[in-house]
Amino acid sequence: MDLERVPGGWSITTTKRTVRASILAACDGAGSTVRKRLGIHEPARKGHLYVLETAPEASDAGPRGGLCDFDMTPSAWGLEGYYWDFPTVIAGAPHVSRGIYHANMDPPDESRPVPVVKEALARALALRGIDMARVKLKPFATRPFVRGTVLAQDRLALVGEAAGIDRTTGEGIAQAILMGAIAAHHLAQALRLGMGNLDGYAADVLRAKVGRHLLQSAWLASTVYGRRGAGWRRFLAKSQAAREAGMRWYAGEGLSRGVKARLAAGLVRELVAPAP
Repeated sequence: MDLERVPGGWSITTTKRTVRASILAACDGAGSTVRKRLGIHEPARKGHLYVLETAPEASDAGPRGGLCDFDMTPSAWGLEGYYWDFPTVIAGAPHVSRGIYHANMDPPDESRPVPVVKEALARALALRGIDMARVKLKPFATRPFVRGTVLAQDRLALVGEAAGIDRTTGEGIAQAILMGAIAAHHLAQALRLGMGNLDGYAADVLRAKVGRHLLQSAWLASTVYGRRGAGWRRFLAKSQAAREAGMRWYAGEGLSRGVKARLAAGLVRELVAPAP
């Protein structure tokens, strides 16, 4: 695909034809061709995902019970993220979606192990009795939504994963749907009024719950997965209340001030306690 700005909009050339558009909405995912063609600044390092599916194993108590397992053990190996086992159905039969997410926030240095993502995945799979050499891996890159994320330029809106994903979880589908609803309103208005400025779209995303949640996630990822996150991870491992609150936050639910206060108190106790 070729893409260029022309007076009053855009010229887009595909393998079949060339079309003109007054406004362009980039909804083309984490690998956004639009971003690449336009050379749009990336404010943060991209993350990495590997995904695979297998039949259930004897160790899959959680997925067999319809539960999603999040395993932060790989963070002790230098990974900035987690391993997962989620129940799924393929061709009518129960399977388990497995994978590993690395936020890739910081360049490796001498203070921590070099996170080789595939090696961490192989190690996690081996703990579950799975030989990585016998499964098919699907690699993905992730673009985090952070402060400085580009959402709009003149006659251009970046929507969903083309703008950025949840940096803590590596998820982007639900957020893209919510961001798409905001974009649709502004795009319809711009077309109706003959406008090219979409700054209102960017402002509304940042004001909306989805934008606030994504920025919270960017902060949380740097705190929990970062070099000083061991105490936070110990707190999550020890506290049932913290895990339950995390799941509610993951689902987009609000946390009361009382819940936040109790979590903060528990975290402080963990952070001041001597490391094991």
